[in-house]
Amino acid sequence: MKPKCFLILLFLPIFAFVASAQKPAEETLWARSMGSLHQQLAGECYFDVPCHVYFVEACREFGLPKASLIAMDRRLRCSRIGMAGLNGTFLDENGHLHESLDAYRYRKTKPFDTPVASLQLDYTSVLKVNQTDGESQAFAQSDSIRKYISEDYDFANYLLSLNLRSDLDYLLHASSHYQASDTLYFLQAWSEYLQQQLPQAVAHFSLIDSSSVFWEKSLFHQVAVLAHLGCYQQAEERLNDYMADEHEQLKHLQLAGLALLSNDMSSYQQQAAAFDLQQAHYLRSEQLSLQTMFEERQALARKNPYLAATLSAVLPGAGKIYAGNLSEGVMSFVITGALAAITAEHWVKKGPQDWRSITFASLTGLSYISNVFGSYFSVQILQDHVLQKQTQAILYHIHLPLDRLFR
Repeated sequence: MKPKCFLILLFLPIFAFVASAQKPAEETLWARSMGSLHQQLAGECYFDVPCHVYFVEACREFGLPKASLIAMDRRLRCSRIGMAGLNGTFLDENGHLHESLDAYRYRKTKPFDTPVASLQLDYTSVLKVNQTDGESQAFAQSDSIRKYISEDYDFANYLLSLNLRSDLDYLLHASSHYQASDTLYFLQAWSEYLQQQLPQAVAHFSLIDSSSVFWEKSLFHQVAVLAHLGCYQQAEERLNDYMADEHEQLKHLQLAGLALLSNDMSSYQQQAAAFDLQQAHYLRSEQLSLQTMFEERQALARKNPYLAATLSAVLPGAGKIYAGNLSEGVMSFVITGALAAITAEHWVKKGPQDWRSITFASLTGLSYISNVFGSYFSVQILQDHVLQKQTQAILYHIHLPLDRLFR
């Protein structure tokens, strides 16, 4: 179908509404039809890119035909019924759902089957930028004058307890009268960690020697921070340096979390097999949460987009229900069914050649096709949202135990 035809189909309801406004007494059937559709479609757009902006971007990216189907599908998802099943699950703190054009882009691989690229953090460059590169720090005083931070350790902790971050920064960084030591590196890293200066914190954590009393706390916090930065491979390498038995279960928990973040299901299963729920009862909640997320991924990975499209072709909305979007499936069925019923009523009362019958027949066809089209992509859209939600949950679960174990 040519683009001009799609434009006509899109703007027919507007023309029809204007025409009907001139004869309100004679067009009660039309008024009831439009009122019914308005009630069913009414709802606030919760996408962070509004539907009309998304439609313009989709036209540029995919062309008008596909953009029209995308716009129809998103409008149904924005309806009151369509958004009823969300309950804030995938919404951000502002109540918005983030979706790019990739949501409706065809992919050869499923989101859960695609390896996640791991970033690489250069510790040396981070330290040089901050002029705190370990032994090569530029001190103003001579070696004989410099003292160890351990002499002022209680004072540094006092500043931390009062949340006097700027004073602590001056003590640890700006003032240059301390000898390089593991204690100094730890305090610098901890101060940066609390201030969300994550690259700098990781760099200073990496300077702490394995013989230090701060090493275990630094190691596991460094791994959690690296995971937040997307440096999964570096985090795994750091964990593999830990050979002690005391926190072995914590090591398996973090490695399992990193495997899920990297979409490495086989590696996750190896680490999960080492979970000891009896011995590490203090990690039981986090271990069970990771296992639940793994099973959720396994269930979603088995969903077939072609089967979803086929089901919706047989019964509008059935494919979305199969994919896991009950409310969107119900909305697709309601709207497509309502449009078909309105079309049939106009067809019987006004005849097939009446412009209102043609308008609603066109809208019914567009709704049906977009229902099949949207059902195909609903599988990968749901998988994308689950992946985003789980990423935040995994980062939380590999970080939370650290506050209990290392006080």
